[in-house]
Amino acid sequence: MYYDKNGNYPTCLKAGGSCTTVLEGSGFMSSVPSNPLSGLSYYYAARGSGTNCNSYHLGASLEDKNNKALLTGPDATILPVCTGSYPGFSGLSYAAGGQQCNAVVGTPQPTALATGETCYDLVP
Repeated sequence: MYYDKNGNYPTCLKAGGSCTTVLEGSGFMSSVPSNPLSGLSYYYAARGSGTNCNSYHLGASLEDKNNKALLTGPDATILPVCTGSYPGFSGLSYAAGGQQCNAVVGTPQPTALATGETCYDLVP
């Protein structure tokens, strides 16, 4: 609905940093949910060139490293990123504890290994 009205996706889900447009409080979403267990925000980056944000990359960390949904995510990298968006992240990512989608590529998923991937991501 945001895209239909504005012709672009927002640069960020929540205000902060260099965000130029945000979804939260836009009339389309009053507040952006966060992960109920970790309290971490979901990962979002607007894709496109300059201010033409014609796509997005959304990611969420799953607690179960053996979850089969991890096999179906596109494991996308996000280049280019729209001006004003947060930096992109790798859908195939690992951080300490395996709880975040970030820009570091790690061990293929699914696996129960400590270095296993936990990022489920999608790109429309």
